[in-house]
Amino acid sequence: MIPQMLNLLKAYMNKNVKCASWLIQEFCNEEIIEETLLQSSQKEMRKFLGGLIYCAMLKVYPTEKAKLNVYWQSLKGPEEGFTYLGNFILILIRNMFELKKFVANFSQYF
Repeated sequence: MIPQMLNLLKAYMNKNVKCASWLIQEFCNEEIIEETLLQSSQKEMRKFLGGLIYCAMLKVYPTEKAKLNVYWQSLKGPEEGFTYLGNFILILIRNMFELKKFVANFSQYF
């Protein structure tokens, strides 16, 4: 059932950027990332989620790539050039030092 569901989710994301943006937006939460990608003992689920997030990032990037440069170079802070992908990347970078608690599970994080 899980591979069929993943195929459906990827198809929705490939047809509509809003679906991919929604998934990235939902994972812009440090607690959700920690719970699903780091604390989960189910290696397959971590792989599935990593694949879905990767697919969503590939779909969202072409629509937000022009805003990303503004987002990183804004003198007033990231709020000026808001992007879902930029927020997601900042959260992943911010959590880098917390990864030592989850040495056994962080391969899908990267």
